[in-house]
Amino acid sequence: MIYINILLLFWATILPATTAWFGSDIESELAALLYATNVLFYNLAFLILIYEVQRSNDYLQRKLKYGLISVLFNVLTVLIVFIWPPFILISLLLDVTLWAIQPVI
Repeated sequence: MIYINILLLFWATILPATTAWFGSDIESELAALLYATNVLFYNLAFLILIYEVQRSNDYLQRKLKYGLISVLFNVLTVLIVFIWPPFILISLLLDVTLWAIQPVI
């Protein structure tokens, strides 16, 4: 579980750099793609960490469906970013909303 947490922290440390690059040039396809990919890998690492915590603790009843929906949405965003790079902003708003409405343990 510690290695997955380190992986999650790795993707979290890259997030400010990709955010700054995308923020400085919102029409750049490469910046939007790297930012969307960074969010995707961060989300995947978080989902794996939740799964490992759930697997190691039988009493946890946390559902992973919101995480899977979020990851699928992030993959779709990576594809749409090639057509319209600012879509990542809408995607992040929807992703945060999805994580905010999920039931707490």
